Amino acid sequence: MLTSILNALVELLSTIVGVGYVGLAPKKKTSLNLPALVVELVELEPDTDPGTGELALRAHWEARVVTLESQPEPQSWELVSAVLFELFQSPWMLENVGLVQIKNVARDYFSPEFQGHRIWLIEWVQPLRLGENKWDTEGIVPQSIFVYPLGDETGELISEEN
Repeated sequence: MLTSILNALVELLSTIVGVGYVGLAPKKKTSLNLPALVVELVELEPDTDPGTGELALRAHWEARVVTLESQPEPQSWELVSAVLFELFQSPWMLENVGLVQIKNVARDYFSPEFQGHRIWLIEWVQPLRLGENKWDTEGIVPQSIFVYPLGDETGELISEEN
């Protein structure tokens, strides 16, 4: 699932005109065609349990927009806004992946591997669910459930008359 999301992000962001590279940061020293969009999954945290048997998570993503320091600042802004627009407006074709929620967009002065370049950091969160929905099958779906009052340890129904 996470690899599918990464592939969808790379495909989506590769549609931005003029971008030379979109993908994960290379494992070893190599050259990247600039401007580059370096994408990274930085954290997974639990989300609200949907009660379907699926594992609900919030995926925290980062993208670094890397341009030449000599490039005029407004051109960097245009690229950052194009990335934001693509992330925000694109519906997710993948099942069980929610819409992007932008957290932060700021200059990134703390990436020593990109020294001598202008870097903008875009952070966002996406809700997702892993696993199968146990209610999404054929068969009998419950039409009523029993709810036991708090404090009733025996599990026996208490009539309203008592």
